Amino acid sequence: MSIKDDFSTIKNLLYFVEATKSCSISRAAINMGVKQSNLSSSISSLEKELNVKLLSRIHNGVTTTDTGQKIFEMATEFERVLYRIRNFSTSGHKVSGQIKLWTTDGLGTGCITAYLPDYYAKYPNVSIDFRCSNNYLKIAPRDADIAILYHKPPVNNDTWIISEHMMRFTLFASLDYIAQHGMPKDMRDLMKNHKICERVNFSDVWQEWSDVVKQSRYVVSSTNSSSVLLRLTKDGIGVALHPMGIAAKEKNLVKLDCLNFYVEHPYWLVCKTASKDVPKVRTLIEFLKGMENTL
Repeated sequence: MSIKDDFSTIKNLLYFVEATKSCSISRAAINMGVKQSNLSSSISSLEKELNVKLLSRIHNGVTTTDTGQKIFEMATEFERVLYRIRNFSTSGHKVSGQIKLWTTDGLGTGCITAYLPDYYAKYPNVSIDFRCSNNYLKIAPRDADIAILYHKPPVNNDTWIISEHMMRFTLFASLDYIAQHGMPKDMRDLMKNHKICERVNFSDVWQEWSDVVKQSRYVVSSTNSSSVLLRLTKDGIGVALHPMGIAAKEKNLVKLDCLNFYVEHPYWLVCKTASKDVPKVRTLIEFLKGMENTL
């Protein structure tokens, strides 16, 4: 087999891997920046070369055949080798380079950015490329070195679960709100006499918070965005539930300890299996693990 044939096989394997991860030919083509017809043709060529069926069509995309899954697992080994080679230049004693970090848009980024000055003070030659989304189904290990997940993390050969942590939430109000409406005396007073700002999915996560919202007389705003919820609270619109580590850094916000209302939610740090020992990635892993006690 010629070098030209090897190049063709490698290209077709990478297209196949992306289609498998995306569970869609069309989505894989978008991710790879190629025409859908070209990507389909490449996978067909690979099937012809190997004399096997790699993918089967399902209602909303594609899935691997039994043989395709075996080929996929072998191909991801090749991906990991490529990743190590690309990061070889930054694997020396000097920690530098860019890290791709995936997290949710709002809650996840808010948890991290408040603490980044401490990280950059220690590692000034590292830059972080934030990849933000709220679609947990589209997380691909090839798209990020590290991911922070608030749903159960994916389990596959490419992903290494670094650690599981817990984020604690409590109620906050702004100084302006307290000056105008007073401090809630207890939860009963909060629900009867005070304004509530709600993030809509919090009621699905915590039954105790759902009960508070249902019994509250004045739910004055709701949003699906953590950053908007924080803005509403800072502007004095009402009382809201926030991660303690994030809201406590806001000078205008007061933690309502008198209400003694606390809830918790797990989150996971995950990364590429191939990247977990890359020095620049390791620095951010250790930093993020150390944030747990402040969130």
